Amino acid sequence: MQISNFCANSWENFTFFGFFIQICQFFGRFFATWRDFARFSRILRVSGRVRTRVQDCIGRFGLFIA
Repeated sequence: MQISNFCANSWENFTFFGFFIQICQFFGRFFATWRDFARFSRILRVSGRVRTRVQDCIGRFGLFIA
């Protein structure tokens, strides 16, 4: 029982980790395109620098995993 439960838990964690990597890559691409769009608009000024730093951190984290 313990061995089968361990295999199931490890498989669930593996699939979730792969899904998490895909989410990070998606948000990295989304924030990259959003940053390019914000250069030609005033949305970046309205949102402030905090959101930009969060986007940079998420982008770097996604690239580090990929």
